[in-house]
Amino acid sequence: TEQAGQGTDTVQSSVTYALGANVENLTLIGNAAINGTGNSLNNILIGNGAVNVLTGGAGNDTYFVGAGDTIVEAAGSGTDIIRADISWTLGTNVENLVLTGTAAVNGSGNSLANTLTGNSAANILNGGTGADKLIGGQGDDTYVVDNVSDQITESANQGLDTVQSSVTYTLAANVENLTLTGSGAINGTGNGLDNILTGNNVANRLSGGAGNDIYVIGAGDSIVESVNAGIDSVQSSVTHTLAANVENLTLTGTATINGTGNGLNNILIGNSAVNTLTGGAGNDTYIVGTGDTVVEALNAGTDTVQSAVTWSLGANVENLVLVGSAAVNGTGNTLANVLTGNAGNNALVGGDGNDTMAGGQGNDVLNGGTGNDVFQFARGDGQDTVTDTSGSSDRLNFGSGINPLDIMLSQSANDLRIALYGSTDQVTIANWYGGATNQIETVQAGNGQQLMSTQVNQLIQAMAGFTQQTGLSWEQAVAQRPQDVQQVLAANWH
Repeated sequence: TEQAGQGTDTVQSSVTYALGANVENLTLIGNAAINGTGNSLNNILIGNGAVNVLTGGAGNDTYFVGAGDTIVEAAGSGTDIIRADISWTLGTNVENLVLTGTAAVNGSGNSLANTLTGNSAANILNGGTGADKLIGGQGDDTYVVDNVSDQITESANQGLDTVQSSVTYTLAANVENLTLTGSGAINGTGNGLDNILTGNNVANRLSGGAGNDIYVIGAGDSIVESVNAGIDSVQSSVTHTLAANVENLTLTGTATINGTGNGLNNILIGNSAVNTLTGGAGNDTYIVGTGDTVVEALNAGTDTVQSAVTWSLGANVENLVLVGSAAVNGTGNTLANVLTGNAGNNALVGGDGNDTMAGGQGNDVLNGGTGNDVFQFARGDGQDTVTDTSGSSDRLNFGSGINPLDIMLSQSANDLRIALYGSTDQVTIANWYGGATNQIETVQAGNGQQLMSTQVNQLIQAMAGFTQQTGLSWEQAVAQRPQDVQQVLAANWH
């Protein structure tokens, strides 16, 4: 027996028990499947480790539950809370749920206006049909929204959170991603973060904010972006043209679809099928695969193709970068192209313009074609062969750290061999001795000093004479008598 106003009292019971008058709390103990019933006060009812039925009364009750427990509440009997460290769905007439512990458990509401609160792990919170309040924690939480009046509360830097909404929805503060669900033509709006906005299977209107947003779209979707509101990307499984103020487009899936840019500097990426990628006025980058077509207008920016397959530049595209490590080839056009190889063995052909070519790693073959071309070579670039049969101002540029002391010249049959001291790297100028048209007019070291084609033979003869006088190979002389070598070089490099 308890008198009213005589403290906050607790019953611990190993048998089924109903609280008497003026007793607030009940804890079931032991491991038997027993039940507990509250009274009209604000009760705390705690189950044991077995399956319990906990029945509240008219007060604002709190239930601590475990697996298999059942909560019984009458309509209009206070505002009640369940605290659970397991996934839990609210039963009839219970308003609120708090997930406890650190496990990634989930919470679901009912038809009432519920408040669901997550724990520190990644939770899925689904309020049900009522106007719910969903409160996340530190984890990467997912909120299921089906009422336009649902409210989400997230703190800053508390995981990467996602809303799945079957109604038109605007992301709350500190929530990153929005996925539209269902079959309604609904819309989604982001916030100031870097959002991922994903439409459903019908026509949606997706609006980003100030962040670097990603739009995942399908047929009929439209995108709204403001000027200077981040660097934004579209991922599309259908043919798509970028809207204003959106920078990048990635085609997804396996269908033969096409992508079109706008007036910005776009990145256009094809899928695994055959695509036509069309740029606009900006400096566009195309990431292509086998069978793709790139369309560019005249004077529409300085554009670049990145390709892991053999590629020939189409009209009005300036630059080509081979990627990956496969032995693929690249061909320029009539413009002044920049052609860059990958880590494999590449063949690069410049075409008619004044081209710049860099084979990169691997043993590459570079052909400048017509025009005054520049060939670039760095340490670690392997053993390249250069062919250049036209132009009057061609240049071989060595990279940073490759100075005249590192550059060793010799004749090999009709070719000029240029080896780098202390490595197996070398450049062979094909058929150098076949005539002046095959010669590169200027060799430039990494420190800016230059050796003209007219001085190459003079330097080779001086190197040979030094070897005869000293009995040292040129490579030995570089290591043992660098000051004397520098004097020989100074007479030819300027």
